[in-house]
Amino acid sequence: FDEVRSKLQVIIDRSLPTAVSVAATLVPEQLNAMQKKFSKVNSEFRSEFIEGTPAAVLEKRFKKSVSRAEMLYGSLDEPQLAVLKGRLAQSAFDANVSLGEFQRRQRDALQSLAPLASGPTSADQARPVVQAYLLRAMNSPNAAYRAYLERMTRDSCATFAALHNSTTPTQRAKAVETLSSYVQDFRLLSAQR
Repeated sequence: FDEVRSKLQVIIDRSLPTAVSVAATLVPEQLNAMQKKFSKVNSEFRSEFIEGTPAAVLEKRFKKSVSRAEMLYGSLDEPQLAVLKGRLAQSAFDANVSLGEFQRRQRDALQSLAPLASGPTSADQARPVVQAYLLRAMNSPNAAYRAYLERMTRDSCATFAALHNSTTPTQRAKAVETLSSYVQDFRLLSAQR
């Protein structure tokens, strides 16, 4: 997990100059648009992961997980679907905890960016604000959420491993092909930079 976090930090560090330049040009109308977008996303999240019976919510999560897995491996067979559904049923996922953290980050973003949008801002003024926000977004100040995220990360890795271990050689070859295509796309995008 630490390796993934360190790679995320590299991505953040590389994107910081762009984020700072954008943050320095924000105006209040853009923050209002962000607030509206956050409200829409939160409503969609509630609809998908909170509202409804536990069985209905599990079914939505299952369908989404199957869709993602099939993008990687191709069609899954019944035993593989059973592995995935069983793992999801035992998952540590708590939609209310996740939504609470999403909303904390959203409030933090709006509160952090509001002073920058209130008047002319230089990149030097925006940089520490953006850096501090990104640090809090990556490392929640909420210790309970950090513990939950650690459980979810382990749980997700175990689910992926269980599914992967159930795949056929043909499905694994499809996964290699799919991931190789992603790598090629990223290289093309990097070369255009």
